[in-house]
Amino acid sequence: MRPVEEREAIAGAIVTLTDCGGNPVVDDGGRAVAPITTGPDGAYSFKNLRSGQYQVTVTLPSNYIFTPPLQGEDTSRDS
Repeated sequence: MRPVEEREAIAGAIVTLTDCGGNPVVDDGGRAVAPITTGPDGAYSFKNLRSGQYQVTVTLPSNYIFTPPLQGEDTSRDS
């Protein structure tokens, strides 16, 4: 996860995967998919997922906040 302006990775964010209804998901082995924490480079990966559509929810570390939508003039850079 990288902020657009700073290009700095956000380590320590909690990433949770749910189905499109907000329900917990299981992997292709039937095991619950646990939330994961982004690494030092901001990367994360969920493995062994079944085909489908998923929703990703991010909880930022306490020293970060989400930028409100529609800030600034350039909507192509909107977060």
